[in-house]
Amino acid sequence: MRPEIEAMFEREGDDFRELALRNSMPLSDVVDDLSPGQRERLCDVVKSAWPDEGARAHVHREENNVRFGDLGAYAWLTLAPALDLRPSDEQWADLATSGAVWTDTADWLRRHYTAEAAAKAAEMLDSDDSAPWGQLLSAIPSDQEVPDAVIDAMVDRVRTVDNPHGGLWNIGQRLGGAGNLGALQAISSRSDALESGLRVWRARLGETEAASSLLGDLTGAVKEGKGREWDDPEWLEGVSDPVLLPDLFEALRADLMVERDDPFGPSRYLHRAILRIGGDDAVKGYDELMSTSDESRFNFLRIHRDDVVQAELRKIGQESAADVARTLGLPVLDAN
Repeated sequence: MRPEIEAMFEREGDDFRELALRNSMPLSDVVDDLSPGQRERLCDVVKSAWPDEGARAHVHREENNVRFGDLGAYAWLTLAPALDLRPSDEQWADLATSGAVWTDTADWLRRHYTAEAAAKAAEMLDSDDSAPWGQLLSAIPSDQEVPDAVIDAMVDRVRTVDNPHGGLWNIGQRLGGAGNLGALQAISSRSDALESGLRVWRARLGETEAASSLLGDLTGAVKEGKGREWDDPEWLEGVSDPVLLPDLFEALRADLMVERDDPFGPSRYLHRAILRIGGDDAVKGYDELMSTSDESRFNFLRIHRDDVVQAELRKIGQESAADVARTLGLPVLDAN
């Protein structure tokens, strides 16, 4: 342990308390090296330093910078996670809505999560910006459902976007993962920035309008040679509306025209979406695309065309199986 840390623990009373609170961040890095007695002393200091007004009242954000107006608030957001102190539900709610929930803090809050604490946080958080709501969601374990009270409050209050790659991404991930398209649509309706930022998640849940817009963007990006700047377009896994077949084939055509062999490009997702929709129009779409070029990569589309045909034949066979069995006098198994 560093000599200055050892020297700190030689202090007593208010002198030690003041030094510990002022050095909360460096102390958080050496917690594992402390003796049980030293650790207990720090725990007592942090517990007694909880501000009367709560921690969040002393956290001040200016763009990407955070200032603390109270040493106790600073200690609870830096040293308490390292010590793994258990906050009360009220303290959890206060900290989770403080706007200073970093990775270690979020991990700690998730370990001590309760639905009651999250509900208290939803009552407490009055911000109309997506960022603090995203931080609140980051404090809820991924294997726990987001309480209805949090979702309802978020839908009611979120109006603006500070950082589309921060809080808004968390909102999309949690609501999208829960299949809550209604909440995503309600938040998206508030502004163009919210609509754009949540578009991918709505497309994943099958919203045709969002998928059509993203397909147009994807086609344009591929034509400009920017296809790999996209994240893998997994949102295409939610595409199932036959109305989108022309858009899917236009995107596929663009990807074929750039003459690349990219197993991680969008084509594999486009083919899966076309197969999922299926039908005569999907078969015709492949036929029309193959007719535009004799190059091998276009001829290779016959494999995917045949996959659609085989899927349609299986569907017809399954639908007529019972009638055929009755005609032949064979027993019919009830699938239900």
